[in-house]
Amino acid sequence: MKKQLDNQIYYASEPTHISVAKIVSKYNISPSYALDLFRKFYQKSPQAYLIDLKLEAAKNLLRQPQTQISQVAERLAYSDASHFSREFKKHFGVAPRAWSRAWSKAL
Repeated sequence: MKKQLDNQIYYASEPTHISVAKIVSKYNISPSYALDLFRKFYQKSPQAYLIDLKLEAAKNLLRQPQTQISQVAERLAYSDASHFSREFKKHFGVAPRAWSRAWSKAL
């Protein structure tokens, strides 16, 4: 499951909404058992893992010059740029635009 979540974020050619239920159904195990296993090995839910993964990918995308926040949100399959911005700020304590500017100045 982790590998499929990673692949969707880093290698998908188009943004896709990721469904943990769809991933689990391929392995013929119950969703609750899969969630318990995931939590056991990664100390967080697949959803929390996915959010962390998406936001780390966002930091990398925002390091690229001229990258728009809306482009990052779309690439990572957020419903809109404002939702992405709220998640980013909640996770890192700074808005994506401010983080991008700070990164640019550090270069």
